[in-house]
Amino acid sequence: MNKGGFIIRLIDITLIILFGFISISDIKVQGLIKLPQLVEGDDSQQQVIPLVIKIGRDHHFEYIENRKARPADSIVELETFFQESIARYRQERGNILVFIKPDVDSSVQITVDVIDLCRKYNLTKNLAFDYAALQL
Repeated sequence: MNKGGFIIRLIDITLIILFGFISISDIKVQGLIKLPQLVEGDDSQQQVIPLVIKIGRDHHFEYIENRKARPADSIVELETFFQESIARYRQERGNILVFIKPDVDSSVQITVDVIDLCRKYNLTKNLAFDYAALQL
């Protein structure tokens, strides 16, 4: 290979590397997040009613509604509280949101029973677990 061909080959490799760096550095990621908008009509009158269910380690429950706690000794008693709340808030056009707060030492099956109860009455549910207390 002669000197001219060797220089052209080096220029070719340099340009390939240069265009590679340009193509990598020129990537811009753009993401659009659609923000919620106010919906006009009957649904805008609905309110969200939070209910908190605390599950104790000894299979006892605490039902918190409007910052007032009521103890429940069984899942049947908890279901009665759900039925009362559903009857009360359906007339007020409210969406019930259930926060389930299990104790660290509580049984997983009890938490699943409460989730099944929410599913039975078609209630929106969420686990409100304190992950900081686990000290992982």
